[in-house]
Amino acid sequence: MRLSRRGWNNVLIFAVIIFIAVLQLPTWFKHYFQPVMAPEEQTLQHLLPADAVLERLNLPDVALVRDTAGGWAADASLPVPAAELAARWLRLAGTAVDEEMIAALKPGLGAPRSVEVWLVGQIEPLRLTVYQLPQFWLINNGQGSWLALSVEEGYLFPAATPLS
Repeated sequence: MRLSRRGWNNVLIFAVIIFIAVLQLPTWFKHYFQPVMAPEEQTLQHLLPADAVLERLNLPDVALVRDTAGGWAADASLPVPAAELAARWLRLAGTAVDEEMIAALKPGLGAPRSVEVWLVGQIEPLRLTVYQLPQFWLINNGQGSWLALSVEEGYLFPAATPLS
């Protein structure tokens, strides 16, 4: 079977189309057969690294310190155990907020609260900037990432009374 020049051009065109299709198959399979995650699972981000171990937590009204026995001590009286409050901050996770949203929210931000998180093995603490908005909390993890959290004020900053 002898092909003319036009026939060979058609064979070449079909070969290129098949080659491109073979290259695109993995992407197509990933797109159509990948399990669908809920939107909140896609954007949920932890505030602190997963392997982080807290050593000290300085909140505006109270400081929590891990003692040598592994327990927690607070320099003020809290309505929740100091260990529970430290665990709350350690497992905080929220929705990632992009720069466009931050720019839109900036005019309505009030005075920030500052939180220092001392992690085991690190020389400098993480300095978190926390803003309270009517519907949620906005937290900057000190490394450029912003998270939005929907929790009550007492969950993050319980009312502390000085020790006598």
